[in-house]
Amino acid sequence: MARQPKMDAMNELITATVAEILLEKTGTDGVRHVRVRFEKAGGGYAKTDLCSKFRNYARWKALGLEIGMTLTNLRLKDLDTVDADSYPRKLRAGESALPVVERFYRLVDREGDYVKEVISSDTETLKMHFVFTKNPEEAKRFSYEQLWSPLATTSVGGEFTRGFAGGKAEIYG
Repeated sequence: MARQPKMDAMNELITATVAEILLEKTGTDGVRHVRVRFEKAGGGYAKTDLCSKFRNYARWKALGLEIGMTLTNLRLKDLDTVDADSYPRKLRAGESALPVVERFYRLVDREGDYVKEVISSDTETLKMHFVFTKNPEEAKRFSYEQLWSPLATTSVGGEFTRGFAGGKAEIYG
């Protein structure tokens, strides 16, 4: 599956629930860290890596992270990565979280044309056919799940970024 491109999610604050805390391991950079996986309130998953040698670790340690704990004020670096430099806050029972905003995306190729329609193909060489339009109002709106399904063998977002290098998904509505 293709790696998700970085979209205009940087600095977006989210609320998420700790879904998994993995055992400490050594990363490719030689630094030991703990990976924490989150289930985002608006759907989808995100992760962060916490290293006890970094200053930001004290913020996370003070929370006493547990599976099922809901945190707010988490800043995204990209669609699936929580910035470890966030200032997380534990959400207490009955306390309202940050508002969950349903995001939609339009696919735009490097020439500024918008995807109007996606047609599935049954051939091995071509998995999807994209129909384009110059008019942004005619562009198809995709949810995050439509672009990046972790269960699919191929995804609209993956096929688009593979076939149209330089293309991007822009936030719309």
